[in-house]
Amino acid sequence: MTLLRHVRGTAVTVAACLFIAVPAMANQVVVLSPTFTEDSIDTPTAKGAPACTVNFTASDDRRDHDMAGVVGRVAVHSPTDSQAWMRAILGGLARRGVTPQFDSAAPDATAPSAGAPAATFSLQMAWISPSGDTLSANVVVAVDATGADGHTLHQTYRGRKTKMNWASGASEMQSVMDQAFSDVLTKMTPDLQTLCPAAPAS
Repeated sequence: MTLLRHVRGTAVTVAACLFIAVPAMANQVVVLSPTFTEDSIDTPTAKGAPACTVNFTASDDRRDHDMAGVVGRVAVHSPTDSQAWMRAILGGLARRGVTPQFDSAAPDATAPSAGAPAATFSLQMAWISPSGDTLSANVVVAVDATGADGHTLHQTYRGRKTKMNWASGASEMQSVMDQAFSDVLTKMTPDLQTLCPAAPAS
């Protein structure tokens, strides 16, 4: 009887220790920065392309504006200011020959360019997931635009980047997400340029 009580007491003690240890195993949190940095080696730059300005309105239309992925025990969260994030991403168009301007609701807005195409940039998905020893970021955006000549664009773009996962760190999460958006911008650029007025003949 004494042995039974001792065993039961030990079981209770072990169970209590396990219960206390669980919070220490809770997920870590990484919050992405509302910035955008590209790898200059992989990023195309405009060479002699005619100037092209596009007036953008950006919207975050994901079902969950907060979560951006789960990697092991690390929960990846989106930037708290999604508008600043999307404006930073669209700023990457400039090196590709497209100058983005933003609607008047944006803090860094400029006056819309008369005659420039108007476009809506809708973020549909931005998600990071593990795959073996790598990190994979997948993004989906929808663009609706109208050129000065009435030409329209309705297109969905998908971007993807896979990189080695060394430590599931914040900088790794940021980098792989940035490069997935870089992929999207590269795919968007030729379509946006078709909306811009042709350069005057010299």
